[in-house]
Amino acid sequence: MKYFMIDGTFREEVIAGVNGFIQAIAAKGGIPGGVQGAIPSDLLNALPAIQAQLGLDEAALIKALPDNIRSLGDAIKQHFDYLETFFANGTVLFFGPTAHKLGGMIVFKANSLAEAEEFVRKDPMVECGFQTSNIVEFSFGKGQDFVTKWFD
Repeated sequence: MKYFMIDGTFREEVIAGVNGFIQAIAAKGGIPGGVQGAIPSDLLNALPAIQAQLGLDEAALIKALPDNIRSLGDAIKQHFDYLETFFANGTVLFFGPTAHKLGGMIVFKANSLAEAEEFVRKDPMVECGFQTSNIVEFSFGKGQDFVTKWFD
């Protein structure tokens, strides 16, 4: 068994698109201005309702999506559902957002680098082109008892 850490980050184009979308909302009086550099999850969840209320076109943010994903919010939900599946079966030790909320970290195990790459490639956020990910293979050295059990 091999162990991997994934550092996933929103693509620059997505960050720019979200910031532009936020600015457009602010210009219409929808939210206070100046929200830059971070993507608060409550705002992401509210984007479809804000878009409908203000008549904004999300197409500027999202160009071409798979049929099962209609928005960034859908991709994020499917991303978490995807990770939860692997967490439930013990493949993922933990996952969560980075402090700046522009990406996240995942620690998981796989039989090979190729399997790890497939895991990343099938992540809905990566499939849609919203996120890029770096994979780092590592060896377990020492850990607390509750963590060590996962590495056995």
